[in-house]
Amino acid sequence: WIRLSTEGTKARQRCQAARDGEDGWTWVRHVPSGDKWHPAKDQLTGSEAYGSKGTQSSDPAWSIKFDSIDFDEFMFATGDCQKWMRVKKDQVYGWYSNAQREVEESSTSERPYKARWYRRANNREDPWITLRDHSTSVKEGEVLYGENNFGNIHASNVVAVNNGANV
Repeated sequence: WIRLSTEGTKARQRCQAARDGEDGWTWVRHVPSGDKWHPAKDQLTGSEAYGSKGTQSSDPAWSIKFDSIDFDEFMFATGDCQKWMRVKKDQVYGWYSNAQREVEESSTSERPYKARWYRRANNREDPWITLRDHSTSVKEGEVLYGENNFGNIHASNVVAVNNGANV
């Protein structure tokens, strides 16, 4: 989902509100339960559209174009809303490798904190958006976003067991 404004609901309601299209959120990308991440290769710029926008249980993956929509925040979440985070758009964009990026709030903290992510220009599976530092999150099933149909434990530890993932 992307968010058009920063006014909002209480932290514990964030994911459910986004999933239901409430509180200014627009659902833009979905990958179903399985062993692969999003097929997109646009590094989360929103320039790719594929599939047909559906429901939480939609199979296959889908994405709408959102590169021309003015927004200020991303919400990343597992399909079951057990794991989620809200982050400013400028923390996702730019090029970085294992760099600290600020998370506004998440399923693990109602307060802002930093996590180490990747968004490298020549790595089509990037960005890697994780609840904590990337290396820890991969092992713990806390990866919330990846691309290029990347599999391995990056996907099997979270996408397969948490009913897919959404932006």
